[in-house]
Amino acid sequence: MKKLQLDLLILILITACSEGMDLVVINDDASIQSINGTWKVLSFENFHNNTVTYPNEENSWNKEISITFDDSSSPHQYSGRNITNSIFGEFHYTDERGFEVERMGTTYVGQPELGNLFARALLDDNIRYEINSTHLRIYFDEQMQSVTLERQ
Repeated sequence: MKKLQLDLLILILITACSEGMDLVVINDDASIQSINGTWKVLSFENFHNNTVTYPNEENSWNKEISITFDDSSSPHQYSGRNITNSIFGEFHYTDERGFEVERMGTTYVGQPELGNLFARALLDDNIRYEINSTHLRIYFDEQMQSVTLERQ
C-alpha cells in the first residue's frame, strides 16, 4: 500500500511539474528520521489546480509562518508563529514519513488566508512528508496539497 501511495505521489508530482508548477525539488533523505528543527514556510502547492502560492502582502501581509518541531520530549512538541498568531501543541509520528497533530493551541484572530491554510494542513488526519537537510514538504488534503518549508 505504501509503495502504491508513493508511486501515486510521484506521478502527481511529475504531472504537476510538466504542467508548469515550479516546485522546490526535495530529494527525500531516508537517513533523516526526524522533523526536528525550525522551519519557515516557502510556499503552498495545490495539485488539484497545479498552482504554487508564495507568501506576499495580500495572503500573508509579508509576515512569516515558522514552526519548530521537537520530538526529543514526550509528548513531542511544536511551536511557532502563524503570521499574526502563536501556534503550539503536540504531535506524534504515525509511521515512516507520517505524523499527526494531537493538540493545537492557536487563535485565528486577524489571520490572513495562508495562516488559515497552514493550520488546516497541520490538522489534517493523514499528514505525509518528505525531508532532506534543507527542506520539509508536508502533504495534506489526501496528498493533493502541500506546504514547503525551509530549515532555519
